[in-house]
Amino acid sequence: MKLKLCFLFILSVVLTFGQSQLNPSKNVTWRFEPNLYSPSDPESFRIATDLNQSDFLVVLNCSDSSVIHKHFFTIPSPCLDMFQKNKRKLSRGDLSNEYIKCLEMFYGDLSNEAKRDTIYTSEELVIYSERKTEEERFFDIWMEVGSTDTSFHLIVELYTIDELKNICITGPYFRTKSIEEWQGGLKFGIWKYFDKTGKLIRKEEYKSGKLIKEENY
Repeated sequence: MKLKLCFLFILSVVLTFGQSQLNPSKNVTWRFEPNLYSPSDPESFRIATDLNQSDFLVVLNCSDSSVIHKHFFTIPSPCLDMFQKNKRKLSRGDLSNEYIKCLEMFYGDLSNEAKRDTIYTSEELVIYSERKTEEERFFDIWMEVGSTDTSFHLIVELYTIDELKNICITGPYFRTKSIEEWQGGLKFGIWKYFDKTGKLIRKEEYKSGKLIKEENY
């Protein structure tokens, strides 16, 4: 079931990233979405995605290295050709199975130059949901919520996949590096910092740009 969902996700991610906007000064792709603070503002939620993406990513269990999820982010041309040739010959279920087999064979062949990455976690991640899934966000590295008609901004910085290699992610904050709040251009509210395992390691509280409290864990 998960592999079939992954198959559907691959098709949707092509459409998602096809609408992105490239910032040539950085190795990222920017995309913009509306948010609750200003739903009429198309640029009120901007997201930066790392261009140094994996072609194939495996999520393993820290304890025994068993496979939790496999993600095929780049579709190799042999599998695309196979899909096109058989999409009217096979049923949807059989076509999906053959498609997944093709992807497995391609990425199992280490002679090609596909970029393969592995991350570890102590328990299964909740990846599939009705809303934006964590799977779609594996390569997002910066999210900024705000708009031109409000002084409030929330910024979430995320660890890249490369930064998480050989790290066992055990904490609840998967890939989160920091959460910041700004108001009127000044630091505001509670700022949080996390280590690579997803554990909260520091809190800072600001009022009108001034640090009034800090805690280390």
